Amino acid sequence: MPGAVKGGSKAPKSASAAPLVLTQKTYKKFENGSKSGSVIVVLHHMIGCPHCDMIRGAWSEAVQRAGPNAGIAEMSYDPMWIPNEMSDVRGFPTIRAYSNGKAIAEYQGDRTATSILGFIGATAAAAPAKPAAKPTPVAKKTAKKPSAAVPKKRASAKA
Repeated sequence: MPGAVKGGSKAPKSASAAPLVLTQKTYKKFENGSKSGSVIVVLHHMIGCPHCDMIRGAWSEAVQRAGPNAGIAEMSYDPMWIPNEMSDVRGFPTIRAYSNGKAIAEYQGDRTATSILGFIGATAAAAPAKPAAKPTPVAKKTAKKPSAAVPKKRASAKA
């Protein structure tokens, strides 16, 4: 039986890093993480692209070495759905870092796991500061001063 080991139990799942796969359903997670000031590195690829297939091994190794908390995602090109922040991707594969809802860096290095991992680490270290929270105005409690009564306007009757 596939996936079974001696004794009939299923093989244990490894606690490996897996990138967030961006789709219309999962995009909100990416958007929330990116706008919180976190850096998320995204591999933009297209199914059937030979260059994308060639970088796949190095990307997978870099993702595994970066760990589960590295902020990594993948997005397969879908002409029917392209988020505005990613609409200017023109070639595949493209690796970009996003923070605060915007692209902050695009990878231009070698297509090796070590180089990609260096980019992931460098962009996380050079992340822009989180947007400052707007201060919440504090309501001042003031004692009401006695004032002269102001008569309310009467509704005028139309004749």
